[in-house]
Amino acid sequence: MTKLSSFFFTAGNSLIFRMEFLTIQLDLNQINESSIMRIAVTGATGFIGSHLIESLLQKGDHPVCLIRKTSNLQWLPYPEIEFVTGNLQEPESLVDFVKNAEAVIHLAGITKARTEAEYRAGNFAGTINLVRAIQKFNPEIRRFVYASSQAAAGPSPDGVPLKEDDAPHPVSAYGRSKLEAETYLKNTEAFPFTIIRPPAVYGPRDKDVFSAFKLCARGIQPLVGKDKYLSIAFVKNLVKGFLLALEKECARRETYFITDDGILTWKTLTQMIANALGKKPIRIHIPESLLSVPAELSGLIGNILNRPMLFSRDKIMEIRQHFWTVDISKAKVELGYKPDFTTEEGIRETARWYLENGWL
Repeated sequence: MTKLSSFFFTAGNSLIFRMEFLTIQLDLNQINESSIMRIAVTGATGFIGSHLIESLLQKGDHPVCLIRKTSNLQWLPYPEIEFVTGNLQEPESLVDFVKNAEAVIHLAGITKARTEAEYRAGNFAGTINLVRAIQKFNPEIRRFVYASSQAAAGPSPDGVPLKEDDAPHPVSAYGRSKLEAETYLKNTEAFPFTIIRPPAVYGPRDKDVFSAFKLCARGIQPLVGKDKYLSIAFVKNLVKGFLLALEKECARRETYFITDDGILTWKTLTQMIANALGKKPIRIHIPESLLSVPAELSGLIGNILNRPMLFSRDKIMEIRQHFWTVDISKAKVELGYKPDFTTEEGIRETARWYLENGWL
């Protein structure tokens, strides 16, 4: 997914989350075992992945989640989940994960790195290892859904929302690594992939767009340079798109953008956030020219600490673009995709979750 908003956690298990857990448990009791589909998922412990797993459980599927020994399972407390320990950088560890799966949803990847080589290792090489494991140990897999990113397509050069068949022109190392993985899939003969390109994604449990909520809660509405136009996705809308890509035969070897309906500006988005929080923030205009110095300092600190930093020169290349906009007509026509939530509804639900869970 694009890192456009990630520059902008403490969380405990709230009463709301426990109620959600109990609701899912009750729903699972009504499922006919003969309808259960075994679906392997990478990145399941993350923000998007945890929501996807809940939806798979609710529809009666059996998720198999690839995790590390150190993975935090706080959002996955369901006994119906099967966990397999492995690593996308260690192909031999993927055998038990992919065998017997009817489908694979590949969400795992990295959104921050110090070098282009690190992005390629996390997003490109890891995908190759997973696909090769499937080809060797489960060649009859029905579907492989890959979570790419709007960053793989790049921004719109002229403000016209991009379509899936427009020539890609990523502006960041992150986007290029995602595009490489897409190209590899398309060059893998007869492999039943579907590529989903999410934009910036927001929703309960998200840590990236959460920064914008945090600033608005403190009475600050940040605007960098000229106002930016963007497509964005509420996590529950995005999960719906993933499930449709999994189910629809027409999605085989196709690519789709999945977003909320409509295009908005960053100013409008942050105003929606402020309204949802009941705040009237002060608008702070930040010249784009001021971004370079903190990005350079962040990169220097990252090199000293030997770890990637959230704010970097690579991210600035994305932040400076004016039109991160896409057209979702293809998903609507071919998949029957229709967002269940408007952006305003998604923002309100997200703000409520942050407040009820003590994040704000």
